[in-house]
Amino acid sequence: MYTDETNLSLLISLLSEERDRLQILIDQAISDHEYLSAHYHAVALEKVSLSLYKLRNIEDPLYSEKEFWKRTIELLKKDIESEGSSDMLEYYESSILNAREELEKLSQEVRQPSHNESRQFAAVLEQLLDKKVKNLKLFLNKTDKFYYSISYANKAVKVSMPGIKTLLNKKIISYHNLEKLRKISFEYTLNETKLTLTINGNKEEILKQFNHLFAKIVFEVFQFSDFKEAAYLQFVDKTQS
Repeated sequence: MYTDETNLSLLISLLSEERDRLQILIDQAISDHEYLSAHYHAVALEKVSLSLYKLRNIEDPLYSEKEFWKRTIELLKKDIESEGSSDMLEYYESSILNAREELEKLSQEVRQPSHNESRQFAAVLEQLLDKKVKNLKLFLNKTDKFYYSISYANKAVKVSMPGIKTLLNKKIISYHNLEKLRKISFEYTLNETKLTLTINGNKEEILKQFNHLFAKIVFEVFQFSDFKEAAYLQFVDKTQS
C-alpha cells in the first residue's frame, strides 16, 4: 500500500537530494569562477529549499517552531564562544537552558498534521491504477474550469491540462506558468490548447513519479494555496456501475 505518509517522505527525500546536488554545483561553480552558473544554481536552490520547508511543515506542523528554538540555541552558543563577561555568560547559559526546555516541550507534543486532502487524492490515484475509478479530474477551480485530467491505460498515466487559451484569457494562468510546466516535461497538444505529460512504468513507479510531478506543480508552477478552498476531485466509481 502506497500511503500518503510514504508520498510525503518520498517528496522530502527527493527535494533533499536535489538541494544537496545544487549546493555541490554552486560550490563547484564558485571554485571554477563560473559565477553566473553559481547564481542560477543559487536561484534554483532557493526554490527547492522553500518547497522543502513547506513539505516539512506539512509533515510536522511544529517544524517551524522547533527550527526557531534550534537556531536560537546555535546562536547563543556562538555568543558564548566570543563572550568574556561572566555576567553575560550566565545570561547566555540561562537562555540556552530555556530554549532547550521549549524545544523539549515541542518534541513531546503531538499535533496531527492535516493530510486529509492529499490522503484522499493518493487513495483515488491508486484506485485509478487499479481500474476501480475512471475519468479522474483534479479541479483547482471549478468555476473557471481549471483542472487536470488524469487517465490510465496500457500501464501509463496521462496527465492533461485542457483549455489553455481560455485560462490565459481569464488570467487564471500565465505564460510563465506554461513555460514552467514545459520545463517539467509537459508538451503542447491539440494546436497548443492542451498540455499533456505521460508517465510510464509499473504501479509503484508511476505513483512515485506522479507524486514527484505533483509536488513540482503545487510548489513550483502554481501557488496551490490560491486554489485550496476550491480544489476537489471528480471521478466515476466503476465499482458502482
